[in-house]
Amino acid sequence: MTVAASGVVSLPTPSVGRTAVITGMTSGASYTVYMATEDISPWGTGSNLGFSPYLSYATSSVYVDTVPPTATVSTTNLTATSVSVGAQSNELGSVYYVMVARGSTAPTSAQVKSGFDSTGTAALKSGTITIGVINTTNYSVVNGLTELTGYDVYAVGEDTAASPNLQATPVTTAITTLDGTAPTAERPW
Repeated sequence: MTVAASGVVSLPTPSVGRTAVITGMTSGASYTVYMATEDISPWGTGSNLGFSPYLSYATSSVYVDTVPPTATVSTTNLTATSVSVGAQSNELGSVYYVMVARGSTAPTSAQVKSGFDSTGTAALKSGTITIGVINTTNYSVVNGLTELTGYDVYAVGEDTAASPNLQATPVTTAITTLDGTAPTAERPW
């Protein structure tokens, strides 16, 4: 017998179930899951280990995630030369983004992931935002922008499935950097 995966699930509260996620399984394959239990003596005298082979489960199909995440993009803290790009996703993973000149042709999802614009050239700015908590906005600060300039920001999400799923169509938002040049006054005389 070959062990495909193993792990530990803690049950800190008696009679409260837990779910274990097993990754790396092949769709359509059959697996048998064996479980052993161990309790901790409330009197501090050790533990009891129990193995129940009749608790094995066989499955003829395994769920394989083929659904790409849905990511969103936003911006905040806009200045003359920088912006914070915010992203969130409904799945754990990464959100890739690029910044291109306002009005440029939209890049594909694959181009955004690679940091390219629609022509396959490196985008003006690009980056990756790690999504460690779903539906929570995470930020990346982008510096080195030009004042009073319009940019389009494109982003796509990718999940952490065994075979990662990339969002099919980039989401977008637009910004125009602020005026960072102080005014000058001339004397009228």
